[in-house]
Amino acid sequence: MYITKDLKQFEECTIALQKAIEAGEVSKDIFTPKQLAQINAGKERIQGLTWHHHQVPGKIQLVVSKVHDVNHLGGNKLWGDGIR
Repeated sequence: MYITKDLKQFEECTIALQKAIEAGEVSKDIFTPKQLAQINAGKERIQGLTWHHHQVPGKIQLVVSKVHDVNHLGGNKLWGDGIR
């Protein structure tokens, strides 16, 4: 799923996150009730958080939006053909 639109990647990441929370691999306590509702609904975007394309091919991280809001090339440009 390297070469696909961001929203599709983000949706798949949110689904994977939801499964990880259900399996106890990620604590639900680090999310607000609203964020958990968005995760459980499979939303592509989660309030206050951003799916970040890491420079390592195929790696996408969930980061605080304010931290991500810096000027950078981004992994999408490096390994995702810049598809938005």
